Amino acid sequence: MDSAATARERLSDVDEATLSELFRWSIENSDLERLGEMAREASGDGEGRGGKGTFAERAEAALARARGRGGEKTEAIDDGGRKIEKVFPKKPMTKEEIDKKRADVREALDVIKSGPSTHAYARECGAVAAAKNETKERRVAALSILYDLVAPIDVANDLDKLGVAEALVSALGDPDEDVASGAASALASAASNNVMVQGIIYDRGGVDLLLKLVSSKSTPGKTRHKSLWVLGMCLRTHEPSREKFFASGGARVLADVLSDDTPAKMRTRGMALLGDLLHIDGVAEEVFRDETVGKRLIADVVERAADARASADVVEKSLICLIAARDRGFGVAVDVINSSSARFTSIAERFASEEDEYGSEVARLARTLARRARPSRRADEL
Repeated sequence: MDSAATARERLSDVDEATLSELFRWSIENSDLERLGEMAREASGDGEGRGGKGTFAERAEAALARARGRGGEKTEAIDDGGRKIEKVFPKKPMTKEEIDKKRADVREALDVIKSGPSTHAYARECGAVAAAKNETKERRVAALSILYDLVAPIDVANDLDKLGVAEALVSALGDPDEDVASGAASALASAASNNVMVQGIIYDRGGVDLLLKLVSSKSTPGKTRHKSLWVLGMCLRTHEPSREKFFASGGARVLADVLSDDTPAKMRTRGMALLGDLLHIDGVAEEVFRDETVGKRLIADVVERAADARASADVVEKSLICLIAARDRGFGVAVDVINSSSARFTSIAERFASEEDEYGSEVARLARTLARRARPSRRADEL
């Protein structure tokens, strides 16, 4: 059996949940530098060394020992004929127990080392995620594992070379909402603050697909929302993606995202994106090139800010977006904002009574916007 087949057989022997938890546990509870070093040392063929039992058995056993039992202990005791739950704080670990725990951690990491390398594991998961003949459960599990695997920059930057980028873009277009949204999450994990990965997504046609998914109101809600998440990452820091977006009617897409018939959570993400984009040179020109679209977009943001039911977070994002639009000085944005000066004063008064620091910051932003707004010469036209 060749080495790749051996790796696949070993991977398929292990329950997806066990592997996923083992990777998550090792990342959260161990020395990341050492883990990375071990992953680099690991051979790509997945050949194990030492230990009794199959790789699956050793993985499960090592994980069970390593994660241990933490926190408090609860026992049922008899209290005058009735059972009650009593909590016993966990005793401090002795030096021997600490040494044993460290040994268990090392063994768990050795299990990872004896299995497929992180790169090989990512390649295998990508193949499962893209395979139409795989069960939905296995595809979703593979995408969930990829979310963790592709976050480190050394794996993320090899997304194309590993074939994972193509697999994720393919899965992103899947009609099943769980598969498509899982692919979007994995892409977001890799693309976060990584222009190289954003470029890979662009080259693989991912930006076109993301734009299509975000633009269509028939896209399943979870897929559409997560697609906006990934698209926003690309638009903020990858210039070719931004140029393609606005050349394809991006301003109108943003206006649709901020409209009343879009779910509130997605609207909030859209406002945060618009606020960030308006701080980038040249974007305001694209946003307000079509005055009708620009006016509609800013008017919707004003409504979000003035909504008495809106949370402080939503109001804050709305005000930041409006301040950025006002500062750019485009006529239609200035007119809409200036005509709403009294509403910003009301927002400031509403949040000034909030005792927490967050509410005070929202009130400050509203006062700032109210001061900058002045009566518009075109207010009657609005």
